[in-house]
Amino acid sequence: MRVRGIWVFESTLYVCGTKVKLTVSELKIIELLLTLPSRVFGHGQLLKARTFHACTEPDQDEHALYPHMKRLRRKIFDQTGYRKIITSHYGIEYTLNRDWYHLENTQG
Repeated sequence: MRVRGIWVFESTLYVCGTKVKLTVSELKIIELLLTLPSRVFGHGQLLKARTFHACTEPDQDEHALYPHMKRLRRKIFDQTGYRKIITSHYGIEYTLNRDWYHLENTQG
């Protein structure tokens, strides 16, 4: 899978050639985002991708995704300097920002 400078190869995420160390759960989330980069994914879909099974109690898992997304975004930023790769929509949905590279390189 490769989208505008972001790809997964042999269970490792690369951003513009820089290797980003992720947990298995974080890798599953980014792989899902890479499959359909324009699609907005809800927290239930991302939790399902992370765990390989549907959440049996969605209310209990409502905020379970937030720490994973925060760590994923932080790791990508800390290891590459890029901050706009994953976009949050209304706090509960996420998408891969296809224009991330342009946004990162045109803003100061």
